[in-house]
Amino acid sequence: MKTGTIEKEKQTTIALKEYFQYPIFKYKDCGVPSSYTVKDVKYTIGVTNPMLNSEEKEKCITLTMDHGLVLLGIFCFTNPFERLREIPFSLTEFCNTVFGCSNTKTHKKAKTILNELMHCWTEIEDKGKKTYHRILSDVVISKKKSKRGSKSSSEEIWFDKVVLSEMYYNLIYNIERRMCLDLSYVRQLTSTLAKTIFMYLPSRAIKASSEGQIFKISLTTLLTQVGYSPIPQY
Repeated sequence: MKTGTIEKEKQTTIALKEYFQYPIFKYKDCGVPSSYTVKDVKYTIGVTNPMLNSEEKEKCITLTMDHGLVLLGIFCFTNPFERLREIPFSLTEFCNTVFGCSNTKTHKKAKTILNELMHCWTEIEDKGKKTYHRILSDVVISKKKSKRGSKSSSEEIWFDKVVLSEMYYNLIYNIERRMCLDLSYVRQLTSTLAKTIFMYLPSRAIKASSEGQIFKISLTTLLTQVGYSPIPQY
């Protein structure tokens, strides 16, 4: 896979194993950060900007399935064997990869989520010491001529640089903490709830397996843990 290109048959992306080992992505934004602990280091994703004073504080961000798909989509445009912090792609290609179509609605959605990720901070607590990091440190947008052979000769929006923060960059390129995923499998699920459960269930199954238990979960518990509401009565 070449940098900046996508194989239509196999849209392979890099993912942190934590995406599947911990319930990070929720069904919808409920204003609460997601937390998980790896080797006694606690990660809390979605905290407010630590450099703002109390009057300027923004609300916390809950990472939803949409945020997860955008993060996974970004890595479809890079070689998993390259250490690349600046990742370029066109908005059209990106929306086709992440959402399965490219139109005004998905363009707006992609830009909104990338902007939210720019303002999404992670708090890392290690041995009582807290540090703060962003997921994306920069997003540079430009307009370029459409590729030769395309139906349109007009300009299209390109993200020339989607720059990962150093912390996230180091995490995603740690070979022991990453896995590969064919994004087309996720995209085949048309329901946001189904996608959220797809990303969440492995974490429960892995936990049960490590404890030598049979994996089981009630529907009420499952919907509550993925942040779905209202919970149907049955």
